[in-house]
Amino acid sequence: MKPKSLHLNLKYVLNSLLVILLLLAFSINGKAQCGGDVLIDNESFESGWGIWNSGGVDAFRSASNANTGSYSVDIQDNSGVASSFYTNSLDLSAYTSINVNFSYLAISMDNANEDFWLQISTDGGTNFTTFTTYAQSIDFNNNVRENESVTITGPFTSTTQLRFLCDASGNADDVYIDDVVICGTLPGPCSGGITSFPYTEGFESGWGAWTQLAIDDFDWINQSGGTPSSGTGPSSANEGSQYIYVEASSPNYSSKVTIIDGPCIDLSAETELLLTLIIICTERGSGCRRL
Repeated sequence: MKPKSLHLNLKYVLNSLLVILLLLAFSINGKAQCGGDVLIDNESFESGWGIWNSGGVDAFRSASNANTGSYSVDIQDNSGVASSFYTNSLDLSAYTSINVNFSYLAISMDNANEDFWLQISTDGGTNFTTFTTYAQSIDFNNNVRENESVTITGPFTSTTQLRFLCDASGNADDVYIDDVVICGTLPGPCSGGITSFPYTEGFESGWGAWTQLAIDDFDWINQSGGTPSSGTGPSSANEGSQYIYVEASSPNYSSKVTIIDGPCIDLSAETELLLTLIIICTERGSGCRRL
């Protein structure tokens, strides 16, 4: 029994090492493909669609003309959405730009009027904008594999979609797309931000380096004196004459969000951080959240 037990243990260890090596290879490959940026998705369509979806009968996984492996996606004809495939809604709001890398092979595209498009939507697929057009005899020739890299600059949203759409003339006009890699570029290091300390902001002459974000439901208010709602705020600023506040009662409570965005603060030369702020919150029924 001992040899059998040892054999099973070794098999378990070897399988575990294989899984670790595969995960490590995927991680290294993803970083290499993205050149240090963030790997958002890498799809070769070998086992399905992944984050991609067929738009209809003229977009399907094909066991022909793959760049790697056995499968690619074939888009054909000019049937509108039915000749396309598109991603799920992706939260790309954190990225300043994305890079879309893919391989494609066109067959029987007849002339420069037969092409395909890479499109983007920032409203969950309701509206798409064509970012790049690939036309036969201008951008590619039939039966010649092309490897493409496209950089799209933001801003993006939490419901961003990408789409490939064929604009040919029949079912014999095909574009085979494979190995689609999406990489994202995050904002760079702090530039033009706060580098001198101590840094203070009392909002006496406006918003300073702080900004209201447009993606929220309503804005903060720069105020002097008391707040309009009785019994819900201070009668004056803690120092000076100005402070900022939000009206947290109806109609804003409890479903709405308001965001004020602070400046980039460069702490690369600092060893400690002390954050001090004065919060005045008067509880009336719903309660206050305190830091």
